[in-house]
Amino acid sequence: MAHYCSAFYSGYRNIGFVGTSHDTANAATTRLAGFTKAVEAGGGEVTKQLCLHDTASYYPGYYGTEQLLASTPSLDCIFYQNDTMAFGGMQYCALKGLHVPNDIGIAGWGDLPIAAVLPKRMTSMHVPHLKIGQAAAEMMMSRLSGEPTPHVRDIGFSLIPGSTVRNLHGG
Repeated sequence: MAHYCSAFYSGYRNIGFVGTSHDTANAATTRLAGFTKAVEAGGGEVTKQLCLHDTASYYPGYYGTEQLLASTPSLDCIFYQNDTMAFGGMQYCALKGLHVPNDIGIAGWGDLPIAAVLPKRMTSMHVPHLKIGQAAAEMMMSRLSGEPTPHVRDIGFSLIPGSTVRNLHGG
């Protein structure tokens, strides 16, 4: 993740995050913590974060971007909890006349197939979903058999460069 984040914010100085939060620990909270840690490890800083108490979907991405930019207009790049939220953020930026990636960089997480057919290929993180399922099944079977199981299993990830962030493919 650190390599991804150092490449991600290359040239950006004011990075924001839009996501969701809930009363209990969840993937969104962990994703924000990991992103922040990786940006800091690379010498950067997440200037502003907005965690909405909502579902991680298009409209919260849209109005979350509106709120984030209203409170911190100096942001030049936003990372979203997922691609669907990032689509909402891109739509808000387009409505306000902000050019992606020159005025503001946008990146998501999840590498949704629609990201490849948008007018601008979304910069995103890809995680191997099949491997997640396989690892979960293997860990569950091991646990049911009484075998020791690790609490964490790294299945890897990859950066999908798009044209929504500068200094990456197409930006």
